[in-house]
Amino acid sequence: MKYKVKIHDKLFEVVIENLDQRPIIAKVDGQVYEVYPVEDKATKPQKREGIDVSAPQIVAQPTSKSLTANTLNTIKSPIPGVVTSVEVAVGQEVHEGDPLCVIQAMKMKNTIRSPRRGVVKFVPIQVGKHVRHNEILVEFEGGS
Repeated sequence: MKYKVKIHDKLFEVVIENLDQRPIIAKVDGQVYEVYPVEDKATKPQKREGIDVSAPQIVAQPTSKSLTANTLNTIKSPIPGVVTSVEVAVGQEVHEGDPLCVIQAMKMKNTIRSPRRGVVKFVPIQVGKHVRHNEILVEFEGGS
């Protein structure tokens, strides 16, 4: 199945091979991802022509083990938790080791620090938001 998906004014072409197979193999603009849907026990999925309408939360991982420019430019949450502070803003220059945000998990606060120098391009998180493992916290502008 082929889809066009718009995220933050950017259009992506998504091809999904088989929704019943685990992991689901999805190609996003030519990059192959293994997708593992996480079923929410509180939400009962509704089927419509073989498509799960409840849209479960999804964790997507590139199948390639090599680092790409995209993975170097995005900082993902190493743990699930609640964002207790956001230390950066769009356009801000950060250095390696600078704090980006703080995530509280199991009553412990974890400071997420920048692995590199760069300029912040996108910050999709906010204080009080629950983040999942591998959810994007901060995205840098191109280059490293």
